[in-house]
Amino acid sequence: MSTDISAEKLAEARRHIMKRLIRLLILKILSNREAHGYAIIKELEKLLGYRVSSGVVYPHLKRLVREEIIEAIEIYRGNKKIKIYRLTERGRRYVEDHIKDIEEAYQIARRLRKFFNIGGRELVQVLKKLFENIEKLSEEDLSKIRDILRETSRQIENIVRKYE
Repeated sequence: MSTDISAEKLAEARRHIMKRLIRLLILKILSNREAHGYAIIKELEKLLGYRVSSGVVYPHLKRLVREEIIEAIEIYRGNKKIKIYRLTERGRRYVEDHIKDIEEAYQIARRLRKFFNIGGRELVQVLKKLFENIEKLSEEDLSKIRDILRETSRQIENIVRKYE
């Protein structure tokens, strides 16, 4: 059995986790109030610290409507027709049954926002590049990166240890 993990498998796992997180956060938002799609996107942005595209949010909303967990009510604001999303009775039961998961997703979102605010997004991107190119790097460059990572890890560990 191979223990190699490809970049594609890691990316797929990340997408799966993020899909689940977004779904639960949408339910968290709608458990507090009804909202239109753009308001949900803005609330997700506030929770996560980065913009979640409409191409991610609207498929979730459509799926939740199909599952009858939420409903979409079309209303007019002026001349513009918009959809307002809200939990159905089934959705309220779903939220009650999954409240622990929803609250955990909310806590993860708060941590992600803080992590991204301190440079976590940039760190993740550079580590992704390192992972994708690691086999191409010279032994000299690998040694330099090893030293940097060890020193950085040590410094972070010394800071974090104070809070454990």
